[in-house]
Amino acid sequence: MIVKDSQNLVIKWWNTSRDYNTGVMLLVRFCRNKTLVHTLSKKTEQFGRKKLEYELTKAVRLNHLEMPELPPETIEKTGIATLTDKVTTTEIEAVSATETETETEPATATVTETEIATVTVTATETATETEAVSATVTETETATAIETETAPVFEKMVPLVSAQPIGQYPKVIRRLKHEYAELYKARGIKHKEMTAVPDVNSADNNKLRADYLQDIKDASARMDFLYAHIKAYESKNIIPAEDIIWPKPKTDERLTATAPDLSKRRQTLLNANYKDKNLLRFQQIKKADNDNPLPEGPKREKIKLRMQKRLHEINRIENQLVEIEKNANQTL
Repeated sequence: MIVKDSQNLVIKWWNTSRDYNTGVMLLVRFCRNKTLVHTLSKKTEQFGRKKLEYELTKAVRLNHLEMPELPPETIEKTGIATLTDKVTTTEIEAVSATETETETEPATATVTETEIATVTVTATETATETEAVSATVTETETATAIETETAPVFEKMVPLVSAQPIGQYPKVIRRLKHEYAELYKARGIKHKEMTAVPDVNSADNNKLRADYLQDIKDASARMDFLYAHIKAYESKNIIPAEDIIWPKPKTDERLTATAPDLSKRRQTLLNANYKDKNLLRFQQIKKADNDNPLPEGPKREKIKLRMQKRLHEINRIENQLVEIEKNANQTL
């Protein structure tokens, strides 16, 4: 596996003491999301460590759950006897400059002579630089720290980060990304609200959980749809048509429906409600000899809800039929 110098630095930091301030300095160099860097620099180690470890490894394309050990050649060439020293600011600047000049060249797993030289700085200089970094980060900390562990609830779909400035995207892509971000936030809020529902399995609590879960599923389905088009643009430069992503609302055919069509629709709704009544009473769509009620729970509440919606539509159709009949009598 080809390992970049930036990845070597993060691997080294991971396998040592994982100093929080040094980790923030690495994040400043390798993370494009400056808002995230600013937020973590204000947090204390107690509240920001987990998020820092997640974002720093992600910034250099490593998996925080499967971090490799420090390469043996790094230990031999740098003369590191034990994994207790910290990554210095000099190392970070050297790697950043090297990767900027050779972005198109393939990275190698060997450690460059520049990095070896920077690692072998004197203990006095290293201690001084580390203290300077600690002092800089400490000055930016606020008096109060809010404990907000913001690791994604759904790790499958993470907020999109791209090197291209948002203003340079086509209008359709900007709108896609904006809707994706809003859905991500809304889904996280719904999940927190769902987990706040008491554990007691009462009818009200079950209905709340079912509603929250349905909202989360709907948001996830829409995010999957948007994400596919965003990836198609970023990998193949394909810009989707707006009417595919945001189709125009269709005209309500029920407003122009004739009396026979409305009567047919009304009968269909009545038949569906009859089957649902049997499901609630016998747990099957046909009548049975003995009652076998469906237990209280999300499934029962879902059936009741759709029956109620059908009743509303039946009432509306009946009102339309009355209006049609009145109009027909007036024309005679």
